[in-house]
Amino acid sequence: MALYALLEKVSEDAGQARYQYSEGTGFVLGHVILDKAGERLWIEDGEETYLSRAVVRKIAVHWATHGVAPVKLAVQS
Repeated sequence: MALYALLEKVSEDAGQARYQYSEGTGFVLGHVILDKAGERLWIEDGEETYLSRAVVRKIAVHWATHGVAPVKLAVQS
């Protein structure tokens, strides 16, 4: 099963960053919140799927590696 998603940061403040993700068609599939202080991520809306878990994992790895909230990312597998 192939996974593909584009992630884009839609807002950020000192405590959190909010992302939307889509399959590149412009239709937003869901939103993910990164809690910077607690170093937690969660799916704000949409259902938990393999794709949403891959999106969360991609943001988490970038945050853990670089210490900054990414602006844009892509998930491909």
